[in-house]
Amino acid sequence: MEKETMKAKIEAMKRLADRARAKQAAAAAALSVAAMSAQAELPAAATAAITAVKEDGTDLVAAGWPVLVAITGGLILMGLFKKVLSRAT
Repeated sequence: MEKETMKAKIEAMKRLADRARAKQAAAAAALSVAAMSAQAELPAAATAAITAVKEDGTDLVAAGWPVLVAITGGLILMGLFKKVLSRAT
């Protein structure tokens, strides 16, 4: 009898978990629909501002690459120079 009670409790917990997963899926779907409708209603000024920020970010990244390459190359050359000096002495 005790095994039947445990099995019944386990089945009840499984059904409860299934219902919780179904509720979570429904909530995720509702949030997705709400997000899509909110995104569709962006004013033109907001879209223009976001585009401008993206362009500025792209320009900053493009300007930073030469600096990054120069610093990395300098560090590599300093490491090589240090190795050569330590082997020469």
